[in-house]
Amino acid sequence: MKDLILPFFAMVCCMCSCSNEQVEEVSRINSVRLDSLAINPEEDIEANDILHKVCEQTQLSTQFDILVDFRCIPLEDLVDSCMATIIVKDKSATKHFDTITVTSNFYYLTQVSFNCDSMLSYTNIYNADRLEMDNYLGDVIIADFNFDNKDDVAVVNAMSNSGAFYSYFIQSPDNKFVFNAYLTDSMSYFPKIIKSKKELVTYVIAGACCYVEYHYRYLPRTKEWKEVSYQRHCGC
Repeated sequence: MKDLILPFFAMVCCMCSCSNEQVEEVSRINSVRLDSLAINPEEDIEANDILHKVCEQTQLSTQFDILVDFRCIPLEDLVDSCMATIIVKDKSATKHFDTITVTSNFYYLTQVSFNCDSMLSYTNIYNADRLEMDNYLGDVIIADFNFDNKDDVAVVNAMSNSGAFYSYFIQSPDNKFVFNAYLTDSMSYFPKIIKSKKELVTYVIAGACCYVEYHYRYLPRTKEWKEVSYQRHCGC
């Protein structure tokens, strides 16, 4: 991650592609079924050191709604005791498209909010004018990262001195959200999106007076991103 590695371990797993063992472990920690989730716009439950938040967000996309279930449960045998489960469903709330799960001990150490106001959308222009602080824009962000007019999802997973790291999930033609390792591991930070050039641009702090500008271009033929340039800027 651009030589700024946070000493937190983050595991990302899309429920539809996990191994059986991973699914069982997720189920053991989360114990949430789609048909048993209570739809509550904002719910905070704290009991016996368990933190549980539920947020239904309907303003982020014209293509789908999301239900975020976030909980921290202290478990002695697991490093990652906090989990964000994002259920993606159609606007009529009758069809379940996919489930995204991100776990990280960063959540427990920083107590991220994952409430409805911590989410934003660049495609539906919701909270899009929020002031950016240290490359952190929100916990869940909707944007189009591969320029196909389908909304994708970014979820915060860690933090460094240069800002927040995000996990990226790209929407497929059949409305599944596929974890993208390149954007998550190589780009990491949330980008400025330049639609005319099909480019994603990040600005990464490098020392007290400098930052590095990275450009990633999407290649429709290969359906992949490629770093095409970087430039170091210093002001001291």
